Amino acid sequence: MSSPPSPRPDDAASWRTPADGTPADGRRRHRTAMRESWRVSPEAINSGSALWRLLSRLGLSAVLIALVVTLVWLLLSLKRDVPVVAYFAKLYEPPLVPIRLAFEDAALLSRLSRSDGSLFRSRSIALEELGGSLATATVDQLIKAIAERLAKVKPGGPHKDAVILYLAMLGGIDTEGRACLIPPGVSGTESSLDEGSSIPVERLLKTARAALPERAKLLVVLDACHGGLQWPLVANEVSLGHDGL
Repeated sequence: MSSPPSPRPDDAASWRTPADGTPADGRRRHRTAMRESWRVSPEAINSGSALWRLLSRLGLSAVLIALVVTLVWLLLSLKRDVPVVAYFAKLYEPPLVPIRLAFEDAALLSRLSRSDGSLFRSRSIALEELGGSLATATVDQLIKAIAERLAKVKPGGPHKDAVILYLAMLGGIDTEGRACLIPPGVSGTESSLDEGSSIPVERLLKTARAALPERAKLLVVLDACHGGLQWPLVANEVSLGHDGL
């Protein structure tokens, strides 16, 4: 009597049922489908999706480049030095004498306008010094030169709206009792400080203010307190006053 044929491994696996109730061949098909699910055949990629991915990558790259450019621009424009328009009347005609320490003050401002090359110690100001050619300039020429230089500077500082005007000149009182500046071109033999031989401070301030934009803030520094230097003009006026009495 012949014995029944022994079942093949595939047949044995086919009738076995795992604990979850899924047949073995069904489980194998499920695993195969899971492994192949993430793969996309070349036929599944159409031209529209490829173009969309290309445009998306280009757009993302453009956004990143724009962010980098904006960051660099912000870093470069974060600090703008405050412009300082300066004029030092260093030499006067006798009997007027030169202003003490005028050359030293000019050197100090020039040092502040230069960077020492350190990353954290840059220059503090942007110096715009008027040249010595104005030593013999008239009152109108000197005021015009100051106004033209102010009109050319760009306001700076934290809010980019600050400008400094620094004038080192002899000061006095004109014939009308107004505070004035004595330009270096005036001679010690002048009988008095009138409109043509002195710069009224009020006129200087109005001219300087008009040369700048409305949003700009102007700080005027007048280094004019040199009472012991302009005494010849004061003494001359006093003597003329006594002679007229």
